[in-house]
Amino acid sequence: MTVTVYVYNSAQVSPGDLVKAETLAARIFQKAGIQVTWVTGLTAGHAGDSPVVEKWNPDNLLLRIRESSTIRGKGVKPEAMGFCLSMKKNEAVVLFDRIQNQAALLNVHPAIPLGMTMAHEMGHLLLQSPTHSLAGVMKVRWMAADVTATEAGTLTFTSEEGNSLRNGIRRRMGAQILQER
Repeated sequence: MTVTVYVYNSAQVSPGDLVKAETLAARIFQKAGIQVTWVTGLTAGHAGDSPVVEKWNPDNLLLRIRESSTIRGKGVKPEAMGFCLSMKKNEAVVLFDRIQNQAALLNVHPAIPLGMTMAHEMGHLLLQSPTHSLAGVMKVRWMAADVTATEAGTLTFTSEEGNSLRNGIRRRMGAQILQER
């Protein structure tokens, strides 16, 4: 079971930090039985371009890494490190400057909360839900213990979320097969 994520790095996160964050996010999804394929090297200038890697699939996810100063009129809470721009278009935004601030507060490398935030927002898109949980990657706020769990590879989706994620991907795959016929 695979999901493809197009990453638009408008905040110019360094390639090394982005790979580390993607690896952490992919590891969280892998524990739920989902493989993540990343399409990177995209910036805001590519946002209207058709992806050249594969035939565009509307079930792919679009993940935009931006600075909070570029977000206007979205009703985003000041403490939010990311948000879903459009559930219908499978599009989420992570706010790198806020992630860097959180990393400084927790005294960790920014790639760690970046990977956590990427997984969290992708979770919202795949679950097609704005709700949060009391535990795991879908918590509203993370603590130092959550960062430690991410580094150790033990931060996960709850078992219910994992089931919902896999079922949602199966539905998407079935709908895509029907569209191709």
